[in-house]
Amino acid sequence: MTPTQTDASPVDTHIPATVIPSKTRPADAIDYHREVVEVGPRRAMEWLGKLHEHQRHEKGGRIDMYAEDMAKGRWREDTEIPIIFDWHDRLIDGQLRLRAVVESGRTLKFVVVWGVDPDVMGVVDTGAARTVADALRITGRGTDLSGPELKVAAAIARRSWHWMAGRRMRSTFRQVGAVTHSAVGEILDREKDIMPAMLAGIDAARSNRPALVQAATYGFFYLLVMRLESEVATRYHSYFITPEDLPGGSPILAVRDRLYRAKAAQTGIHRGTNRAALLDQDEHLALLIKSWNLFAADRPAPKGTYLQVSRGLLRNENFPTPMTVQEAMTHAEALERRGEWRNRR
Repeated sequence: MTPTQTDASPVDTHIPATVIPSKTRPADAIDYHREVVEVGPRRAMEWLGKLHEHQRHEKGGRIDMYAEDMAKGRWREDTEIPIIFDWHDRLIDGQLRLRAVVESGRTLKFVVVWGVDPDVMGVVDTGAARTVADALRITGRGTDLSGPELKVAAAIARRSWHWMAGRRMRSTFRQVGAVTHSAVGEILDREKDIMPAMLAGIDAARSNRPALVQAATYGFFYLLVMRLESEVATRYHSYFITPEDLPGGSPILAVRDRLYRAKAAQTGIHRGTNRAALLDQDEHLALLIKSWNLFAADRPAPKGTYLQVSRGLLRNENFPTPMTVQEAMTHAEALERRGEWRNRR
C-alpha cells in the first residue's frame, strides 16, 4: 500500500464489508475514498471534534493502554482496521485510537475511510475484543501453541512483571494499570523460561481432577523456583504431580492436602466442608512458596501452622519469597536453634 492511496470503487478487499456504502448516497455526500494518513495530536483533536453524537462512551483504561503502546513504540501501524467517517464527515469509528494519539503525543499512520453510510455505525467494531492469544499470534509469537496455553503464558508474564517490581499481591497490580498485550509479547521475548513454566503449570493443573491449583499460579511459582535451583525445582514438580512415593510429613504432601481442602470448600465436595478453608490465588502462591522453602531445606512440614495462611492477613510486605537451598537450610537451622520451628508461619 502506498503512503497515500485513494479508491473510488465501492469494493476494496482491505476494507471490512461493514464499511462499504450500502444505499443511495445523498447529493451532498462526501465521496467514498480511503487513504493512509499521518495523524498527530493536532489532527486527532480536529477529528474528535467531528465525533458522531451517538458514539459510544470513552473507555479510559483502553485509551491508556493504547497510549502506552504508542508512546513506547509498540503500536503497529500496519493494521488494516480503519478510522471511519460517514458521508456527512462525522467520525463513527476510531475515537479511542485518536484520544490515545493525543495522550501519547505521537504521530502515527492510520488507514482512514471517508464517505461511509451512517447506518453502518451500529455494526462497526462490535466484535469481541482481541484476546492476548490473538495479539501474540498476529506478531508471530506462539503460533504453535493453543489459545489456553498462550493465555496461561501471558498470565505468568504479567505476574512476573509485577513481581520484579516488588508487587507480590494481586491487589497491588491495579496501582500501575493493566499490562498491555504488546508488553506481554515483549516479556515473553525477553524471558524465554516462561514457556516451560507454562507447560509445568498446565501439567500440575491436570494432575488432579478437580485441579488443586490454577495453571498460571503454579506456572509462576515454578518459574520463580526454576530460576533459583533448577534441579531441585524439577524434583519438586515431579513429586507434586506424582506424590505417591513421598514419605509422610513431606511438605509437598502437606501443601497438596491444604490445597485439596481449599478445593473441597470451594466445590462442596464433602458435606459440611469448612468454608474457612477457602484460599485465593495469592494464598495458593504463598503456600507453594512455603512448601518449596521446606523442601529446599530438606525438612519435613512441622506440625502446627507453618503451611497455613491467615485469611486477610497476607500483605505485600510479609509475602513469602522462595529461597535457594543454602538460604533455606540456613533459615531452618536458625529457627530450630531458637525453638521457633513448630509454630513458624
